[in-house]
Amino acid sequence: MNWISRKLAIISYNLVAETVDMHPLVNNHIFTTVYFISPLMDRLDEMVSLGYEWYSENDDYRLTHQNYEQDALFTTQWTLMYHLDDSLMISASYHHDWEGEPSLNGISQNDEIDRDRFGLALVKKSTSGKFIIQYGKDASTDNGFIREHEVFLRWQMAWK
Repeated sequence: MNWISRKLAIISYNLVAETVDMHPLVNNHIFTTVYFISPLMDRLDEMVSLGYEWYSENDDYRLTHQNYEQDALFTTQWTLMYHLDDSLMISASYHHDWEGEPSLNGISQNDEIDRDRFGLALVKKSTSGKFIIQYGKDASTDNGFIREHEVFLRWQMAWK
């Protein structure tokens, strides 16, 4: 495994269109994340990421048909990644989310998100992408949705 080739910086921009049925708070959101990956030792990498997520307003919120808006949400993540071999990796992560205060009909709800969580992942690489199994758990949630336990199955592809 080439130690130098593991240094990487990535900027991602994503547009997710959702229906109100899929996500009761917002119609869609856009998020941008910047990742910095660097090797620490022979098979151990570190990743730091910063994210910014913003939402469109929902003018038909739940059964009350109120106007729901949410301020931008900021997130940071620190991850240790251990390469078992060239195609298999395990990782452990710490995430912190903050801001993202909602308002209903223009009235602030005074409940900015403040959440810390941890995650574990198993990543299998192939020639066409990565298959990721990820488990996460909240460490603390002062405001926001409580994610007591979450499991993700994800397929990730990159285009050149």
